[in-house]
Amino acid sequence: MELYEKMLARDLPCKLTVAISKPLTRQQADLINERGTIIALLLTGLFNAPIHPFSKPAARVVGATVGLITKSIIRSYHAGDVVIGLEAQVDGGIGPQRSMSAIVIPFLGGVIQ
Repeated sequence: MELYEKMLARDLPCKLTVAISKPLTRQQADLINERGTIIALLLTGLFNAPIHPFSKPAARVVGATVGLITKSIIRSYHAGDVVIGLEAQVDGGIGPQRSMSAIVIPFLGGVIQ
């Protein structure tokens, strides 16, 4: 419902597509997790760059903080997790609009919840 409401389709038809993955393998989960680590490292490096020569220590603190916060926001995936992808598309109005969202159903010890 949140994705549909986000589209503000009103009386226009909204095409919704749902895709459900098979449970992730260990290798797939590791590859997705690696992406999160790369993003956190890139942001750390971006904020580590001092703007002024005297701001270098402050930039390191800010960079490290941004990296830790980013890593804590990006979730970790595990073998057995199921990913549900949602896509909404509306044609008309101000033009074609498209939005996507994903939901992860974690695998908890033999029972998918």
